Amino acid sequence: MKLMIFAGEVSGDLYGSYLAGELGKLDPAAELSGTGGEMMAAAGVDILAFTAHKGSVGFYESARHYGYFKRLLTETSAHAKAHPPDAYLFIDNQGFNIALARKLKAEGKPMIYFFPPQVWIWSLPGEAKKVARLFDHIITPFKKEYDEYARHTRNVYYAGHPIVDILSRTAEGEKKKDEGREKRCIGLFPGSREQELETLLPVMLDAAETLDGLYPGRYDYAVSVSTALFSGKIEAITGRHPFGGKVAIVLKNSHNLMNKCDMIFASSGTVTL
Repeated sequence: MKLMIFAGEVSGDLYGSYLAGELGKLDPAAELSGTGGEMMAAAGVDILAFTAHKGSVGFYESARHYGYFKRLLTETSAHAKAHPPDAYLFIDNQGFNIALARKLKAEGKPMIYFFPPQVWIWSLPGEAKKVARLFDHIITPFKKEYDEYARHTRNVYYAGHPIVDILSRTAEGEKKKDEGREKRCIGLFPGSREQELETLLPVMLDAAETLDGLYPGRYDYAVSVSTALFSGKIEAITGRHPFGGKVAIVLKNSHNLMNKCDMIFASSGTVTL
């Protein structure tokens, strides 16, 4: 089996890595390639372009990376056509992935969308119908999302959210707090997009500094780094902040950090789920 997987943000990279791992168990000879990040690469996916650190929200933020995504779209579609797989699988990242899917539709290969656009929240009228026509199979993480797409296609499947499996607690994981600790931990989770780090992390550091002023020495503070590609930026932001020296930087072990925290400052997104 040859499968191309297209993910574009840290969360998509995470889900793509677990998917690749399970596919490898089902078919050890599977050839997996696509766009994503370090987690998919570690799971055996041949990464054509590292995109996980380029996630953005909103018009202005997306416009900053317009040139990059335009080139990526051209290069990725050309590679996919020159090296056709048995199927294409798209994970979230609708702005780029829908444009890519339109370019690849004529190739006649099955097109699967995992984490399709959340039309039940914000999309324009008729968006679900357009997505249903473009993709051969749609896999949704939310039941309400399934209901919306089921109005337009029979080939939609409700799989549930993979975070439930990822965070299945072990017996040790349930012991999330050591009640004997003298100090409590506050976690800062500023997100997995560049503009979130630039905008939210300084505010979170301000809040941590205020708390430390009110309750000196009572809490430990730690900031979660979603991908190693953001390590330098987070180190720079904390380095410029007067309270940054008191905040530990934790790379990738976000779920473990959550379990240890008594309180969390979080951006909106997968972390809140």
